[in-house]
Amino acid sequence: FQIPQALQGHWQALRNELAPHDWMAIAYSGGVDSTFLVWFASKVLLKHVLPVVMVTPLTSRREYLEACETGRRLDLAVEELKVDVLIYGDVAGNSRNRCYACKRAMIIALRELAESRGYPAVYDGTNVDDLVEHRPGLRAAHELGVLSPLARAGFDKAIIRESSRLAGLPNWNKPSQACLATRVPYGCGLTPEMLSRIEHAEAYLLDLGCSQVRVRVDGQLARIELLAEDFHLVIAPGTRQRLIDCFNELGFIQVALDLAGYRSGSGDRVLL
Repeated sequence: FQIPQALQGHWQALRNELAPHDWMAIAYSGGVDSTFLVWFASKVLLKHVLPVVMVTPLTSRREYLEACETGRRLDLAVEELKVDVLIYGDVAGNSRNRCYACKRAMIIALRELAESRGYPAVYDGTNVDDLVEHRPGLRAAHELGVLSPLARAGFDKAIIRESSRLAGLPNWNKPSQACLATRVPYGCGLTPEMLSRIEHAEAYLLDLGCSQVRVRVDGQLARIELLAEDFHLVIAPGTRQRLIDCFNELGFIQVALDLAGYRSGSGDRVLL
C-alpha cells in the first residue's frame, strides 16, 4: 500500500530506531500500539520478533484472548508469560507505587525470558502521548533498559491508528485499556476475588455493546463509566434492572452511572 507523505517521515524514523537489533522481544498486549510495533518490526522490516503477552491477575481474560486472536490473524507467534504480581506488597496493597512495582516485576520476567531465548533487546509500545500522562510504569521500563521506538520516532496515538488502518490491522480502532487495578482507590488492597468481580462486571457491560467501559469500585459501590453515546444501552427498559441484578450478584450493593461519562485516568484525578 502507498504510505502518505505525512507519515513517511515517521515510518523512516521508526526504521532507524529499530535498525540496531535484528532479534527483539516486544511487550505485546494486543492493543493498537504494541500490535503495530510487532507488525512493523516483523512484517515490514522482517526482524526476528518475540511478541510476549503478559498474563497477570490485573489483566482480564477477555483482553488476553483478544490479544491472542489478533496475533493469530496476523500470523504472529505470540508467547504467554505469567507473572503473579500480587506477591509484591506495593501491588497487593495498591499503594501509590503500585504501577511502578508491577511494571518492574513484569519487565524483569520479560527480560529473563528474552535473554533465555537469545533476544538481546526488549521493546514496548509506549507512544508520545503516554509521556505526558501519569504513568509511573514508564520509569521502571526506562530503568530496566526497555526501548520505546514509537515514542522516539514521534508516533502519537493518532499516527499509530492511521498507520494501523492503512496497514489493514484488525484492531486499528480498538479503545485503549488499563489494568483492573486502576478501578480501585489507592490504599484499598487488591485480591483475586475483587479483581474477578470487576472483570465480570465490565464483561457484562461490554456484552451489552458498550465500547469503552470502566467499573470503578469503592467498597460495595460500583460506579460505571461509559461513553455518553452508550448510556442508552444500560438505562433501557428491562436492561437496567438486569444490570443491577447482575452487579448485586457480584457483591456490589450500590450501582451508579457516572453522568460525566468515561474519562481516562479519572481514578488518578480523583485521588491525587
